[in-house]
Amino acid sequence: QNTFRARVVDAHEGAPIPGASVVLEGTALGATTGPDGRAVVAPVPDGPQAFVVSSVGYAPQRLALTFPLADTAAVEVALEEDE
Repeated sequence: QNTFRARVVDAHEGAPIPGASVVLEGTALGATTGPDGRAVVAPVPDGPQAFVVSSVGYAPQRLALTFPLADTAAVEVALEEDE
């Protein structure tokens, strides 16, 4: 099983976005970012997976990744403000 680490930031300011939702698509597995914009989701099965990252006032973003990841460092996700 794998662990997915995300850091969610504002695309323009680079500031962390607390309270953003990071959910493994098609499951109830997910996490909410803390004050530092970081979230950890586990256990993530091997193979192709998709995460949906969303927060109020921002356009959601979908990430397609294949696990296990070669780099286990946090993936930075920059959200654009919703028009």
